[in-house]
Amino acid sequence: MEIFRKRRRQIDEEEQLVSPGCCHNPKRVRHQGDQRGTYHPSAGDPALQNEPWNTLAHIGIGLETFKEYGEDAYMYNKSLEERFMALNFLQSQPEITLASWYEFTSLLVFMHRRLKLDFRSLCLTVNLLERFLACTAPIKTTDLNRVGATCFNIAYKLVEKQQFSLWNCLILFDDTFTKKEINQLERVIICRLLFELAAPTIDDFLEHFTLQRVASQKKPVAVKQTKEAIALTAARGIAALSLTHHHEFYTYAPSMMALCCLKVATKFYPSGKPINVDPAEYPDHIMEECVGKIIALISSRQSFLHMLLPAVFPRRTAEETETSASQKEPEGGEAENIQAGTGF
Repeated sequence: MEIFRKRRRQIDEEEQLVSPGCCHNPKRVRHQGDQRGTYHPSAGDPALQNEPWNTLAHIGIGLETFKEYGEDAYMYNKSLEERFMALNFLQSQPEITLASWYEFTSLLVFMHRRLKLDFRSLCLTVNLLERFLACTAPIKTTDLNRVGATCFNIAYKLVEKQQFSLWNCLILFDDTFTKKEINQLERVIICRLLFELAAPTIDDFLEHFTLQRVASQKKPVAVKQTKEAIALTAARGIAALSLTHHHEFYTYAPSMMALCCLKVATKFYPSGKPINVDPAEYPDHIMEECVGKIIALISSRQSFLHMLLPAVFPRRTAEETETSASQKEPEGGEAENIQAGTGF
Protein backbone atom coordinates (compact mmCIF):
# COMPACT_ATOMS: atom_id res chain seq x y z
CA MET A 1 0.00 0.00 0.00
CA GLU A 2 2.84 2.40 0.79
CA ILE A 3 4.20 2.20 -2.75
CA PHE A 4 0.88 3.44 -4.17
CA ARG A 5 0.80 6.37 -1.74
CA LYS A 6 4.42 7.18 -2.61
CA ARG A 7 3.68 7.25 -6.35
CA ARG A 8 0.64 9.43 -5.83
CA ARG A 9 2.64 11.90 -3.76
CA GLN A 10 5.26 12.01 -6.52
CA ILE A 11 2.61 12.85 -9.11
CA ASP A 12 1.06 15.53 -6.90
CA GLU A 13 4.47 17.13 -6.42
CA GLU A 14 5.27 17.18 -10.14
CA GLU A 15 1.89 18.47 -11.29
CA GLN A 16 -1.37 19.25 -9.53
CA LEU A 17 -3.66 16.49 -10.70
CA VAL A 18 -6.67 17.98 -8.99
CA SER A 19 -6.31 21.41 -10.57
CA PRO A 20 -9.36 22.43 -12.65
CA GLY A 21 -9.26 20.71 -16.01
CA CYS A 22 -5.90 19.06 -15.21
CA CYS A 23 -4.21 21.62 -17.43
CA HIS A 24 -0.99 23.57 -17.37
CA ASN A 25 -2.55 26.92 -18.23
CA PRO A 26 -3.83 28.66 -15.07
CA LYS A 27 -5.96 31.00 -17.17
CA ARG A 28 -8.39 28.16 -17.80
CA VAL A 29 -9.30 28.16 -14.13
CA ARG A 30 -11.46 31.21 -14.75
CA HIS A 31 -13.89 29.12 -16.73
CA GLN A 32 -14.52 26.66 -13.90
CA GLY A 33 -16.79 28.99 -11.92
CA ASP A 34 -16.79 28.88 -8.16
CA GLN A 35 -16.68 25.63 -6.22
CA ARG A 36 -19.95 26.00 -4.35
CA GLY A 37 -22.11 23.91 -6.65
CA THR A 38 -23.54 26.89 -8.58
CA TYR A 39 -21.59 26.48 -11.84
CA HIS A 40 -23.41 24.93 -14.82
CA PRO A 41 -21.06 24.46 -17.79
CA SER A 42 -22.08 24.55 -21.41
CA ALA A 43 -20.36 22.72 -24.24
CA GLY A 44 -19.20 26.09 -25.59
CA ASP A 45 -17.14 26.89 -22.48
CA PRO A 46 -13.38 26.66 -23.08
CA ALA A 47 -13.22 24.28 -20.11
CA LEU A 48 -15.24 21.73 -22.11
CA GLN A 49 -14.05 22.72 -25.59
CA ASN A 50 -10.55 21.65 -24.52
CA GLU A 51 -11.80 18.68 -22.51
CA PRO A 52 -10.38 15.42 -23.99
CA TRP A 53 -13.40 13.46 -22.79
CA ASN A 54 -15.77 15.76 -24.68
CA THR A 55 -15.61 14.02 -28.06
CA LEU A 56 -18.66 15.91 -29.33
CA ALA A 57 -16.76 19.20 -29.32
CA HIS A 58 -15.60 18.62 -32.91
CA ILE A 59 -17.94 15.89 -34.13
CA GLY A 60 -17.99 17.18 -37.74
CA ILE A 61 -18.47 14.46 -40.32
CA GLY A 62 -18.47 11.84 -37.59
CA LEU A 63 -22.23 12.20 -37.09
CA GLU A 64 -22.95 11.34 -40.73
CA THR A 65 -20.60 8.38 -40.47
CA PHE A 66 -22.45 7.25 -37.36
CA LYS A 67 -25.82 7.45 -39.12
CA GLU A 68 -24.51 5.15 -41.84
CA TYR A 69 -22.42 2.67 -39.84
CA GLY A 70 -23.23 3.23 -36.18
CA GLU A 71 -25.81 0.49 -35.81
CA ASP A 72 -23.56 -2.11 -37.45
CA ALA A 73 -20.67 -1.15 -35.18
CA TYR A 74 -22.96 -1.37 -32.14
CA MET A 75 -24.25 -4.83 -33.06
CA TYR A 76 -20.69 -6.05 -33.64
CA ASN A 77 -19.46 -4.74 -30.28
CA LYS A 78 -22.57 -6.04 -28.54
CA SER A 79 -21.95 -9.54 -29.90
CA LEU A 80 -18.39 -9.53 -28.51
CA GLU A 81 -18.70 -7.77 -25.16
CA GLU A 82 -19.39 -10.81 -22.95
CA ARG A 83 -16.44 -12.65 -24.45
CA PHE A 84 -14.12 -9.88 -23.24
CA MET A 85 -15.58 -9.50 -19.76
CA ALA A 86 -13.48 -10.52 -16.77
CA LEU A 87 -15.34 -12.28 -14.01
CA ASN A 88 -14.48 -11.55 -10.41
CA PHE A 89 -10.72 -11.95 -10.71
CA LEU A 90 -10.32 -10.86 -7.08
CA GLN A 91 -11.37 -14.37 -6.07
CA SER A 92 -8.28 -15.75 -7.82
CA GLN A 93 -6.01 -12.92 -6.66
CA PRO A 94 -6.10 -13.18 -2.86
CA GLU A 95 -3.33 -10.64 -2.29
CA ILE A 96 -5.09 -7.89 -4.25
CA THR A 97 -7.48 -6.30 -1.78
CA LEU A 98 -10.32 -3.92 -2.58
CA ALA A 99 -8.23 -1.11 -1.09
CA SER A 100 -5.17 -1.87 -3.22
CA TRP A 101 -7.30 -2.12 -6.36
CA TYR A 102 -8.88 1.26 -5.60
CA GLU A 103 -5.49 2.83 -4.86
CA PHE A 104 -3.97 1.66 -8.11
CA THR A 105 -6.91 2.34 -10.43
CA SER A 106 -7.40 5.80 -8.91
CA LEU A 107 -3.74 6.58 -9.63
CA LEU A 108 -4.26 5.25 -13.17
CA VAL A 109 -7.33 7.43 -13.73
CA PHE A 110 -5.58 10.61 -12.61
CA MET A 111 -2.45 9.76 -14.58
CA HIS A 112 -4.69 9.37 -17.62
CA ARG A 113 -6.24 12.77 -16.94
CA ARG A 114 -2.80 14.32 -16.52
CA LEU A 115 -1.82 13.16 -20.00
CA LYS A 116 -5.17 14.30 -21.48
CA LEU A 117 -5.75 10.99 -23.22
CA ASP A 118 -8.80 9.47 -24.91
CA PHE A 119 -11.22 7.92 -22.41
CA ARG A 120 -11.25 4.71 -24.43
CA SER A 121 -7.59 4.05 -23.65
CA LEU A 122 -8.40 4.20 -19.93
CA CYS A 123 -11.27 1.72 -20.34
CA LEU A 124 -9.09 -0.57 -22.45
CA THR A 125 -6.25 -0.42 -19.90
CA VAL A 126 -8.54 -1.59 -17.11
CA ASN A 127 -10.10 -4.26 -19.35
CA LEU A 128 -6.67 -5.67 -20.24
CA LEU A 129 -5.63 -5.62 -16.59
CA GLU A 130 -8.78 -7.33 -15.35
CA ARG A 131 -8.65 -10.02 -18.04
CA PHE A 132 -4.98 -10.73 -17.42
CA LEU A 133 -5.47 -11.03 -13.66
CA ALA A 134 -8.45 -13.33 -14.25
CA CYS A 135 -6.36 -15.84 -16.22
CA THR A 136 -3.00 -15.75 -14.49
CA ALA A 137 -1.55 -17.12 -11.29
CA PRO A 138 -1.90 -14.96 -8.16
CA ILE A 139 0.43 -11.96 -8.11
CA LYS A 140 1.66 -9.87 -5.22
CA THR A 141 0.05 -6.53 -4.43
CA THR A 142 3.40 -4.87 -5.03
CA ASP A 143 3.40 -6.23 -8.62
CA LEU A 144 -0.02 -4.76 -9.45
CA ASN A 145 1.47 -1.41 -10.40
CA ARG A 146 3.91 -3.04 -12.84
CA VAL A 147 1.23 -5.13 -14.54
CA GLY A 148 -1.12 -2.15 -14.68
CA ALA A 149 1.55 0.15 -16.11
CA THR A 150 2.27 -2.40 -18.83
CA CYS A 151 -1.44 -2.68 -19.70
CA PHE A 152 -1.50 1.11 -19.85
CA ASN A 153 1.39 1.02 -22.31
CA ILE A 154 -0.39 -1.54 -24.52
CA ALA A 155 -3.66 0.39 -24.53
CA TYR A 156 -1.84 3.62 -25.33
CA LYS A 157 -0.28 2.05 -28.43
CA LEU A 158 -3.65 0.72 -29.59
CA VAL A 159 -5.74 3.86 -29.06
CA GLU A 160 -3.75 7.07 -28.86
CA LYS A 161 -2.42 9.06 -31.80
CA GLN A 162 0.03 11.22 -29.87
CA GLN A 163 3.67 10.49 -30.60
CA PHE A 164 5.59 10.96 -27.39
CA SER A 165 7.39 8.62 -25.05
CA LEU A 166 5.38 7.33 -22.11
CA TRP A 167 8.45 6.11 -20.28
CA ASN A 168 8.83 9.07 -17.92
CA CYS A 169 5.20 8.64 -16.92
CA LEU A 170 5.30 4.87 -16.57
CA ILE A 171 8.17 4.99 -14.09
CA LEU A 172 5.90 6.92 -11.73
CA PHE A 173 4.10 3.63 -11.17
CA ASP A 174 7.38 2.01 -10.12
CA ASP A 175 10.71 3.80 -10.25
CA THR A 176 12.59 0.48 -10.32
CA PHE A 177 10.85 -0.65 -13.53
CA THR A 178 13.24 -0.92 -16.50
CA LYS A 179 12.41 -0.76 -20.20
CA LYS A 180 13.59 -4.33 -20.64
CA GLU A 181 11.26 -5.53 -17.90
CA ILE A 182 8.24 -3.70 -19.30
CA ASN A 183 8.90 -5.16 -22.76
CA GLN A 184 9.15 -8.68 -21.31
CA LEU A 185 5.98 -8.25 -19.28
CA GLU A 186 4.19 -6.82 -22.29
CA ARG A 187 4.93 -9.98 -24.26
CA VAL A 188 3.68 -12.14 -21.38
CA ILE A 189 0.39 -10.22 -21.14
CA ILE A 190 -0.23 -10.24 -24.89
CA CYS A 191 0.45 -13.97 -25.15
CA ARG A 192 -1.69 -14.79 -22.10
CA LEU A 193 -4.57 -12.85 -23.68
CA LEU A 194 -4.04 -14.75 -26.94
CA PHE A 195 -3.40 -11.48 -28.81
CA GLU A 196 -7.07 -10.50 -28.32
CA LEU A 197 -6.53 -6.90 -27.26
CA ALA A 198 -9.07 -4.62 -28.98
CA ALA A 199 -12.01 -5.35 -26.67
CA PRO A 200 -15.36 -3.52 -26.68
CA THR A 201 -15.38 -1.12 -23.72
CA ILE A 202 -17.80 1.07 -21.82
CA ASP A 203 -16.64 3.99 -23.92
CA ASP A 204 -17.71 2.39 -27.20
CA PHE A 205 -21.26 2.17 -25.91
CA LEU A 206 -21.25 5.57 -24.18
CA GLU A 207 -20.44 7.19 -27.51
CA HIS A 208 -22.94 5.06 -29.43
CA PHE A 209 -25.88 5.84 -27.16
CA THR A 210 -24.99 9.55 -27.11
CA LEU A 211 -24.68 9.84 -30.89
CA GLN A 212 -27.89 7.85 -31.24
CA ARG A 213 -29.67 10.48 -29.14
CA VAL A 214 -28.03 13.36 -31.03
CA ALA A 215 -28.93 11.88 -34.42
CA SER A 216 -32.58 11.36 -33.41
CA GLN A 217 -33.20 15.03 -32.54
CA LYS A 218 -34.36 17.73 -34.96
CA LYS A 219 -32.54 20.76 -33.52
CA PRO A 220 -29.32 22.03 -35.13
CA VAL A 221 -26.28 19.93 -34.36
CA ALA A 222 -24.61 22.68 -32.31
CA VAL A 223 -27.62 22.89 -30.00
CA LYS A 224 -27.72 19.14 -29.56
CA GLN A 225 -24.05 19.03 -28.70
CA THR A 226 -24.43 21.58 -25.93
CA LYS A 227 -26.44 19.28 -23.66
CA GLU A 228 -25.23 15.95 -24.96
CA ALA A 229 -21.54 16.86 -24.66
CA ILE A 230 -21.90 17.71 -20.98
CA ALA A 231 -23.93 14.57 -20.25
CA LEU A 232 -21.40 12.38 -22.11
CA THR A 233 -18.45 13.95 -20.28
CA ALA A 234 -20.23 13.49 -16.93
CA ALA A 235 -21.04 9.86 -17.82
CA ARG A 236 -17.37 9.21 -18.58
CA GLY A 237 -16.41 10.59 -15.17
CA ILE A 238 -18.97 8.33 -13.51
CA ALA A 239 -17.73 5.35 -15.55
CA ALA A 240 -14.14 6.10 -14.50
CA LEU A 241 -15.25 6.00 -10.86
CA SER A 242 -16.98 2.65 -11.43
CA LEU A 243 -13.74 1.20 -12.85
CA THR A 244 -12.15 1.65 -9.41
CA HIS A 245 -14.85 -0.60 -7.90
CA HIS A 246 -14.65 -3.76 -10.03
CA HIS A 247 -16.18 -5.91 -7.28
CA GLU A 248 -19.47 -4.01 -7.46
CA PHE A 249 -19.93 -3.91 -11.23
CA TYR A 250 -18.16 -6.88 -12.84
CA THR A 251 -21.45 -8.69 -13.49
CA TYR A 252 -22.74 -5.91 -15.75
CA ALA A 253 -21.79 -5.87 -19.42
CA PRO A 254 -20.09 -2.72 -20.76
CA SER A 255 -23.23 -1.76 -22.71
CA MET A 256 -25.34 -1.99 -19.54
CA MET A 257 -22.79 0.06 -17.59
CA ALA A 258 -22.71 2.69 -20.34
CA LEU A 259 -26.48 2.98 -20.42
CA CYS A 260 -26.70 3.29 -16.63
CA CYS A 261 -23.85 5.82 -16.41
CA LEU A 262 -25.62 7.98 -18.99
CA LYS A 263 -28.88 7.59 -17.12
CA VAL A 264 -27.25 8.84 -13.92
CA ALA A 265 -25.41 11.61 -15.78
CA THR A 266 -28.69 12.97 -17.14
CA LYS A 267 -29.87 13.36 -13.54
CA PHE A 268 -27.15 15.99 -13.24
CA TYR A 269 -27.57 17.38 -16.77
CA PRO A 270 -30.91 16.58 -18.47
CA SER A 271 -30.26 16.19 -22.19
CA GLY A 272 -33.50 15.65 -24.03
CA LYS A 273 -34.91 12.38 -25.26
CA PRO A 274 -34.40 9.14 -23.33
CA ILE A 275 -32.33 6.45 -25.01
CA ASN A 276 -34.44 3.84 -26.75
CA VAL A 277 -33.21 0.30 -26.11
CA ASP A 278 -34.68 -3.18 -26.35
CA PRO A 279 -36.11 -4.16 -22.92
CA ALA A 280 -35.18 -7.76 -23.67
CA GLU A 281 -31.49 -6.78 -23.87
CA TYR A 282 -31.63 -4.27 -21.02
CA PRO A 283 -34.18 -5.49 -18.43
CA ASP A 284 -35.61 -2.72 -16.27
CA HIS A 285 -34.90 -4.46 -12.98
CA ILE A 286 -31.21 -4.93 -13.80
CA MET A 287 -30.90 -1.32 -14.93
CA GLU A 288 -32.53 -0.10 -11.72
CA GLU A 289 -30.17 -2.24 -9.66
CA CYS A 290 -27.11 -0.94 -11.51
CA VAL A 291 -28.26 2.68 -11.36
CA GLY A 292 -28.85 2.32 -7.63
CA LYS A 293 -25.30 1.05 -7.10
CA ILE A 294 -23.84 3.88 -9.19
CA ILE A 295 -25.76 6.55 -7.27
CA ALA A 296 -24.71 5.04 -3.95
CA LEU A 297 -21.08 5.03 -5.12
CA ILE A 298 -21.27 8.67 -6.22
CA SER A 299 -22.73 9.60 -2.86
CA SER A 300 -19.75 8.06 -1.07
CA ARG A 301 -17.09 9.35 -3.51
CA GLN A 302 -18.20 12.89 -4.33
CA SER A 303 -14.71 14.35 -3.93
CA PHE A 304 -13.34 11.87 -6.51
CA LEU A 305 -15.61 13.24 -9.24
CA HIS A 306 -14.88 16.85 -8.30
CA MET A 307 -11.13 16.28 -8.51
CA LEU A 308 -11.54 14.37 -11.77
CA LEU A 309 -13.88 16.80 -13.59
CA PRO A 310 -14.21 20.01 -11.57
CA ALA A 311 -15.97 21.83 -14.42
CA VAL A 312 -18.67 19.15 -14.60
CA PHE A 313 -18.92 18.18 -10.93
CA PRO A 314 -18.49 21.35 -8.84
CA ARG A 315 -17.69 21.00 -5.16
CA ARG A 316 -20.81 20.83 -3.04
CA THR A 317 -21.45 23.27 -0.25
CA ALA A 318 -21.00 22.15 3.34
CA GLU A 319 -24.77 22.46 3.80
CA GLU A 320 -25.51 20.23 0.80
CA THR A 321 -22.97 17.64 1.95
CA GLU A 322 -24.41 17.60 5.47
CA THR A 323 -27.95 17.22 4.13
CA SER A 324 -26.89 14.37 1.85
CA ALA A 325 -25.07 12.61 4.69
CA SER A 326 -28.07 12.89 7.00
CA GLN A 327 -30.34 11.37 4.35
CA LYS A 328 -27.92 8.72 3.11
CA GLU A 329 -29.35 5.21 3.08
CA PRO A 330 -27.21 2.45 4.66
CA GLU A 331 -25.38 0.20 2.23
CA GLY A 332 -27.75 -2.29 0.65
CA GLY A 333 -30.80 0.01 0.73
CA GLU A 334 -33.33 0.18 -2.08
CA ALA A 335 -32.35 2.13 -5.18
CA GLU A 336 -35.24 4.57 -4.88
CA ASN A 337 -34.26 5.40 -1.31
CA ILE A 338 -30.67 5.97 -2.39
CA GLN A 339 -31.87 8.31 -5.12
CA ALA A 340 -33.88 10.32 -2.63
CA GLY A 341 -30.88 10.52 -0.30
CA THR A 342 -28.59 11.97 -2.98
CA GLY A 343 -31.01 14.57 -4.20
CA PHE A 344 -31.63 13.12 -7.69
